[in-house]
Amino acid sequence: MRTEDAMTAEVVELLRTLIRNACVNDGTDASGHEIRSADTLEAYLSGVGLAMERYTAAPGRVSLVTRIDGRDRRAPTLLLLGHTDVVPADGRGWRHDPFAAVTQRDHALQCAALASRAGGDDELVLAALLHDLAHLAVPEGRETAERHHGHHGAALVAPFVPARVAWIIEHHVAAKRYLCAVDPVYLERLSPASVHSLAVQGGPLHREEAMAVAAHPWFTDALNVRRWDEEAKDPQAKTPPLSAWVPVLERYFGPQTLRRA
Repeated sequence: MRTEDAMTAEVVELLRTLIRNACVNDGTDASGHEIRSADTLEAYLSGVGLAMERYTAAPGRVSLVTRIDGRDRRAPTLLLLGHTDVVPADGRGWRHDPFAAVTQRDHALQCAALASRAGGDDELVLAALLHDLAHLAVPEGRETAERHHGHHGAALVAPFVPARVAWIIEHHVAAKRYLCAVDPVYLERLSPASVHSLAVQGGPLHREEAMAVAAHPWFTDALNVRRWDEEAKDPQAKTPPLSAWVPVLERYFGPQTLRRA
């Protein structure tokens, strides 16, 4: 019998695939491309013995139908209808590419892996792993230059971790604003979601602000986390599991119980 965690992981992976299919329906006949998700669902459901029928309304616009017989043939028929297309999504309103299907867990693990591969010490790896913790622990709200997820995340971990870790988490937002002020190439490569968050977080730092924060001895660490933050959005990335970081987590937060989410 499969465990609850195994079933959850299976459903999450199916959902990831459907999201990445990006069957975006903008209202025109040529959009949608639902055939991608039809192929995905047919392959998935055929594994449990369900026979599929395909209906094609236009090239690439495919619907699937399957029938499951009930025990009482006199009972009324129940029709379940689900859409495989989605409405367009403006990436400027998202922290990550809406069709990349990279979860916050994926993002954190990728960032920690990048820090480790770069030779970062345990404190730097921990800061990379937890830099976006506030997105999970604090209700969503409008960010500002003074009150943002880095600020909230640092406040959450500060009682448990070395001051350097909390400082890096708090200042990875300022690091993005700094890089946007001094590195035009970095600014040009920002995703639409990062461009949007940059604006609400105060935009590129002014010269005096940039000089002041750059003088801090831990600012290079914050810059590194910021660059890994931008890189850690790869839907195909392979990373060590969260369990790989349990020893460093337990060093500061005590015993940990992990569940697959």
